[in-house]
Amino acid sequence: MTWDHDRLPAPLASARRGLEEWRSSGRKPHRIPAPLWRAAVRCAARYGLCPTARALGLDYNSLKRRVNAEAERPATVSSSPPAFVEFVTSDRGAPAECILEIERPGGAKLRLELRGSGIPDVADLALRFASETA
Repeated sequence: MTWDHDRLPAPLASARRGLEEWRSSGRKPHRIPAPLWRAAVRCAARYGLCPTARALGLDYNSLKRRVNAEAERPATVSSSPPAFVEFVTSDRGAPAECILEIERPGGAKLRLELRGSGIPDVADLALRFASETA
């Protein structure tokens, strides 16, 4: 995937502007600042390594190392309160009950107590909670 530099997606265009400003500031012998690398890593996760490296004028292998390092970093727990999820069940069939507790390595917990005749598919919800990064 390649783009005309005048038609870059907004996140790539923003990262490109930031890098161009840094490059024009005359600080070339110094390392690229961490916020610019973070923006590049986010773009690479969304648009791919090679297209991002080309669009931003970055070394492919340097960007790849940073993307891999970010993927290996443990997820942080969000400080925002969890959203409330209500399951509405039907009254068909025999009553059922289910209690499901999941805890992430960072300490975030999810507890579901389901009672009623139709327990919804909680496997998808549990999987999403366990794999969510923030």
